[in-house]
Amino acid sequence: MKLPGNRLDFFLNGLCLLGFLVFALLQMPFIRDYIIAATNSVVGKEIDSTYWSLSLIGWSYYFFAIGFICLCVIIWINSKSSFLFLSNSKTLLTGKFKFGFIVLVAVLLRLVVMSLGHNFDFESYLIVGEIVNSGGNVYAETPRYNYGPIFSFFQGFFYYISSFFTNQTLMFRIFMVCFLTGFDIVLALFLYKKYRSLSIAAIFLLNPISIIITGYHNQFDNIAVFLGYLGCLFINDKSESFTKNDILAIVLLSLSLITKHLLFVFPLWILFKTNLTIRKRVVYGTVPVLLFLLSFAPYLNNGFSGIVNNVFLYKSFNNFPLIHMFIKGLHIEKFYTLIFIFLMVSLGYLTRKMLLKDQILYYFLGLICFSSAITNQYLAIPVLSICILGGAYKHVYFTIIGFFIILHWDGLNLGVLYENNPVVSFYSGKGYIIAAWVIFILLLYRLLKPIKHDGYNNA
Repeated sequence: MKLPGNRLDFFLNGLCLLGFLVFALLQMPFIRDYIIAATNSVVGKEIDSTYWSLSLIGWSYYFFAIGFICLCVIIWINSKSSFLFLSNSKTLLTGKFKFGFIVLVAVLLRLVVMSLGHNFDFESYLIVGEIVNSGGNVYAETPRYNYGPIFSFFQGFFYYISSFFTNQTLMFRIFMVCFLTGFDIVLALFLYKKYRSLSIAAIFLLNPISIIITGYHNQFDNIAVFLGYLGCLFINDKSESFTKNDILAIVLLSLSLITKHLLFVFPLWILFKTNLTIRKRVVYGTVPVLLFLLSFAPYLNNGFSGIVNNVFLYKSFNNFPLIHMFIKGLHIEKFYTLIFIFLMVSLGYLTRKMLLKDQILYYFLGLICFSSAITNQYLAIPVLSICILGGAYKHVYFTIIGFFIILHWDGLNLGVLYENNPVVSFYSGKGYIIAAWVIFILLLYRLLKPIKHDGYNNA
């Protein structure tokens, strides 16, 4: 039996992978009450459920138990011999069966973390869904929608069909999580088919960052990443004339921008390309941007001010994690966005000789490590790039940042269990800085040692 990639990769990723799932299971009333009763009989005093939830005793075996489970799953997925009474030579244990098992676990995990609560964004989704369902102008009636209009259509649709159920809010959430999970699954299927690796598909679907952002946070960056990456795969750089693939690529890149404008700098990267004709560079670099701008046309009558202020001028936390600690004394925060754009444009120029389908992976890395503002959902944007480019290094990101997003107040907020712990407080407070530098180191390494074309890096 041989595990592809680095064994430490699987072990560390596994150790952190489902810890929060066991935590959730142990908080179920019948399990929790049983353990509390057993603990009472052992320690000789009564403890309540609050004490149990805050107990460090529980944490000591949450991660041990779930780390073992995850490790067994990944060993089984990559096993060439019999495991758990199933033989890899039998029809039952085909690659499709294993991939289906990964998908099942991934869906269940996202639904489990969904049950742990929600944050500000889900409340915004409900507001937007109600506005769209009633035929309103989302840009005129709320400041809590900061993107192109496409995703609001889905929010309105899910709000409408969930209205037929008794618990509309719960069903709206389930529809949303399943919809977002579908895009995670399609991307994982692509990775499985392209690189013939179940391990990379498993890591993409089962890493804690993707699980929490899709299942708990419910952010939809994965849709924009999927559409943008797929668009680059269809770009035809071998022919001077436009083909059906070129048209499809332009449509997908446009849809990515209109869904969420992650690729707002990418058109400039296309203009730098040396392996595309000037005509193709102009079309690829301008048409998606024009279609993005035109998508707001139906909303201009009453929503012009909202579009300008809440989409184009919207700013998140202006924290610039990569360099803020070095330049905070200069008081140049108002220039952070310009610095970010300059760094992204520079990266595009440095990678201009790469194929676009490789270059966009570097774009997603740069988009986060150079970002002038990072919040939790951004941490899922480079997951595709890290799975392909990261090799054994990816366990650093998924483990360290996975724990951060579990502890952070805008993630699962389990850091509250260690409120007075200085190490956890430091880790929770500096997580974005750590994430930016981990990604930056990977980006720098891959600039110095580029990936082989269509190659999956295990090292």
